[in-house]
Amino acid sequence: MLLKRKILVLIVGILLISTGCMNQYADETARVEEMAKEINEDLLLIEEAILKGGLSFEHLDQMTLTNEQIYKMNQQYERNTYGLFHNEDAIHSTGVLTGYKIVDFPLKKRLYKTQMLENVLIHAYNNFPLIDQAYYLEGNGLLRVYPSVRATDNISPKTNFFDIRIFEEVKSKTEEKFKWFLVPYLNPSGRNWVISLFNPIYAEDELQGVLGYDIVASNFENFYMEKDMLLLSHSGDIVSVDSSLNQLLNIRERDHDIYYEELMTGKLADKSYNLKNSKIRALRVMFSKVTQGETNFSMVLNEEYFVISKPVKTINSYLVKITEIK
Repeated sequence: MLLKRKILVLIVGILLISTGCMNQYADETARVEEMAKEINEDLLLIEEAILKGGLSFEHLDQMTLTNEQIYKMNQQYERNTYGLFHNEDAIHSTGVLTGYKIVDFPLKKRLYKTQMLENVLIHAYNNFPLIDQAYYLEGNGLLRVYPSVRATDNISPKTNFFDIRIFEEVKSKTEEKFKWFLVPYLNPSGRNWVISLFNPIYAEDELQGVLGYDIVASNFENFYMEKDMLLLSHSGDIVSVDSSLNQLLNIRERDHDIYYEELMTGKLADKSYNLKNSKIRALRVMFSKVTQGETNFSMVLNEEYFVISKPVKTINSYLVKITEIK
C-alpha cells in the first residue's frame, strides 16, 4: 500500500512538473505556432507560383519566333572555346547550351524561346524574398537562370543537368505536380546552401524540362526563426538551424569546399545533419516524438530541455524550439 502511494505521488509530481513547464512556455509555444503558420503560408504561395510558371513552359514547343527576334538573339549569344553557347553579358537572365547535345539551329531556337519566358523567373525572384535563384533546364544541356550568372565560371561544358543527383527524383512521372528537395546543398554557383522546389514539365508524358526555385536555407533563420530553433524535415534532415544549437545537436559548420565536393560525388549530406540517424539517442528520441505529433515535451541531454514543435505542412516539416530548463 505504501509502495502504491509513493508511485502515485511520483506520478502526480511528474504531471505537475510537466504542466508547469507547459504553462511556463505557453507564450513561446504560441510564438512557434505563429512562425510555423507564417512559413507554411509563404511556401504555399511559392508552390502556387511555380505551378503557374510551369504552364508557360509547357507550351514551349508551340511558341514561334519571328526572323527579327531570332536575328537579335543571335547577336547576344556566343560560343566560347570550351563549347558553351551562352549570353555572357546578359541583361536579365543567363541562357546556356552546355554542348551536351549538338548546338544546332533548332536547339538555339529552343534556348531563345526560353528567353521570351524569362519574366516567369524574374517574377518569382522579385516577389519571393526566400528565393535565391529561379531557373528552367532540360536534359539536352539547356539552362535559363535568373539572376544571371557568369556561365564560364559556374557551368561545366557538356553537362547533362538531368544527371545531377538533385534532379534524379523528378525523372519519373508521379501524380505530384511538384517536388521539394529538402536536403540543403551548395548550389552549383557556389553562393548559398539551398533547398529546392521542382516542377517537372512534361510533353506527351515525356519529361521535357524542370522549372526550379532555389530557397536559401539560412533565409528561414533570417526571416522567421529565433534563437534555439531549427526547421526539421519529416525524414530527419535539418533544413535550417540557428547556430546556438550547433553544439547541442552535435553538428559541424558546413564547409563550402568539402560540401561542394560531396555534392559532385553524390554524397549530399553530412549524416550528423539528420536527427533520425543521429549518434545521440536523446536526439533520435526527440525526432521520433516530433514526427509522431508531440508538440511539447522535455528532453534530457546533459541538461534538461523543453521542446516545442509545430508542423510546417507544406514541406512536411516541423519548426522546433529547444530551450534549456533552468
